[in-house]
Amino acid sequence: ANNNGLNRFQSDSYGLYVQDTVEFIPNWKATLGVRWDQMKANYYSVSNTGVVTQRKLDFGESSTRAALSYQPDADQHYYVAYSDSFSPTADLYQLTGATVYPAERSQVAEVGAKWLFLDGDLAFRTALYRANKDWERNTDLESTASILSKQRRTDGLEFEFKKYSENIRYP
Repeated sequence: ANNNGLNRFQSDSYGLYVQDTVEFIPNWKATLGVRWDQMKANYYSVSNTGVVTQRKLDFGESSTRAALSYQPDADQHYYVAYSDSFSPTADLYQLTGATVYPAERSQVAEVGAKWLFLDGDLAFRTALYRANKDWERNTDLESTASILSKQRRTDGLEFEFKKYSENIRYP
């Protein structure tokens, strides 16, 4: 029997995020945040040859963020930060394979600084970071196929110079 193929996909995603920054002693601030993400998905497929594929996905996890910053004056700011994140996906790994893989998760640790010069018209920012990502999905540029890389680590150093307009001043 030729069913001409049939695909149905329905997904609902929700997120709730709360964050607060508190100055606990002069010039020192702490930031704490938490996020809850929920994704539910249903996939139903009938191939041209009548093969039926059904998947139900239900992911729900929390992510956190924490930072400590020191700003001795308006022209300099130093910080350390950590965050983890949760990214549920309904991709071909989940929907067509025999295995349901966990959601992508990542953790980022960062230390950085920002300085203002020329009465605030020029800013210099730098940061050193490490990012770990688990269950990462990528696309193979040669074949356009998806690749499950499982884990990736990135160590980085960022530099940014920014000149502000005389008419626009960002805090």
